[in-house]
Amino acid sequence: MLMSDGGGHASKRPTLMAVDPEGRISLGVRWRWGAVAALGIGLGLCAAASDAALGVAPAPAVRVVNIATNAGAIWIGAAVLAGWLLRTRLWAILAAMGTLQLAVLSYYGYGLALGDRVGVGLAGVSVDLRLWLVSATIAGLPLGLIGRLARNNTPIGLAARMFAPVAVVAEVLLRFRPSLGGFRVDPIREWTISVLAGASAVAVLVLILAEDRRRKGRLAARTP
Repeated sequence: MLMSDGGGHASKRPTLMAVDPEGRISLGVRWRWGAVAALGIGLGLCAAASDAALGVAPAPAVRVVNIATNAGAIWIGAAVLAGWLLRTRLWAILAAMGTLQLAVLSYYGYGLALGDRVGVGLAGVSVDLRLWLVSATIAGLPLGLIGRLARNNTPIGLAARMFAPVAVVAEVLLRFRPSLGGFRVDPIREWTISVLAGASAVAVLVLILAEDRRRKGRLAARTP
């Protein structure tokens, strides 16, 4: 949207959020913010619900969800995705922060109301809640910027797009440490982390190949 420069001329400086002729936020931007909210709330609820179900002989699917949503790299990926959804640097940062904060609030809200923290009361989780909300706010800043950079068709943009899947592979290898023996002891855990790492590694390869194809296309277009 063009803005007046105060002298009757239109300025090409874009507004932070697209608006329609009546000054309302456009449908596309509202959809993006709705997706950000759904992402954060959904992540928090899935993590909390699967945590609560662990104490009652959970189904294999519940364990898979629990392992995945308790991986820090998944939360990192959600914040990066939220930042990617918004087009300006400021809103990308706010989206990443908001996603993580909503995830934390949803996690503790479900736990207090229906999950494994029923009867504890807000006072019983206030310290942890404040800690994670502050952490979400701090982490949201760089993760939102990474999400915004992921929109760029540059080497930095490629690195930003690879950040979340590389984080998943790193966490699986350094934190979960899969092993062949683990498939006999806890096959659900081992298969879950192996699929997470494998899918993330494939995603990195696809991103690299796509960028290489794009680069060759640009070179071919410049060749007379």
